[in-house]
Amino acid sequence: MAIEEQLLAESIRASFKKAEAARLRYSDVLERQDSESANDPDNDEVQEASETLRYWVWHCFNDVAVLAERLGLKQSTRQILKARKRIKHLDSLVPTNYDVSLHSEPLATARSYFNPLEVMVSGGEINAVTVLETVLHNTAKIVHDKDIAPSKETEVYNEVFKVLQYSFRGSCAVV
Repeated sequence: MAIEEQLLAESIRASFKKAEAARLRYSDVLERQDSESANDPDNDEVQEASETLRYWVWHCFNDVAVLAERLGLKQSTRQILKARKRIKHLDSLVPTNYDVSLHSEPLATARSYFNPLEVMVSGGEINAVTVLETVLHNTAKIVHDKDIAPSKETEVYNEVFKVLQYSFRGSCAVV
């Protein structure tokens, strides 16, 4: 799988974590309110928590749809967008028998669309070995782009080493 899709999937995972945090916060805020103040449009705490959850659920749905589109899954993309449109309240929470906090069906729906896409994308996860292989595979391009004509192997090594330092955020020790 292309690196762009892997990075997008990682971003979506982070968005789901933020959405989950927003769900927990909204649930906590609602549980601390009485029924009258929870429905009061002037209650800033409730409104902010609700808006935050709506934003992150909407964001998750959109990003999952983008990932499906990038993977060439047009029908899945349409299904995801239709599912999001069918949900009237992205911030709706319902009680469950087994959970301490309230459950978000919209967030669970977005997650259910992401799970199979995540499996498709995670087949070739980005790791240090992959980055190193990519840099070494592109050694000739690196030398060409630097516009040098190396006469010794150490000149090639030095140019590749500079790229490796950028790739691994300066964690390479000077040899």
